[in-house]
Amino acid sequence: MPNDQYMLGLDVGTQSLRAAIVDLTGHPKAFGVCSIETRYPQPGWAEQDPSRWWSAAREAVGKALDEAGILPEQVAGIGLDCTAC
Repeated sequence: MPNDQYMLGLDVGTQSLRAAIVDLTGHPKAFGVCSIETRYPQPGWAEQDPSRWWSAAREAVGKALDEAGILPEQVAGIGLDCTAC
């Protein structure tokens, strides 16, 4: 329903960015995933292109919203978790 509200969770990891839509009681409604390339230029180093985080977020969130069948205006809050500093 258009008046229902949901929460959006984003998790940025070493292989992908994941988006989750949950209702206000915490029950999952939909998920979206977009891969992110991690380069290892030398031992002990890992690099990602920060501009890719943004494009991956747009793609994963779009997938989750479409799967959930909700409008962006129905997202009441956003949480973010990231493995980068």
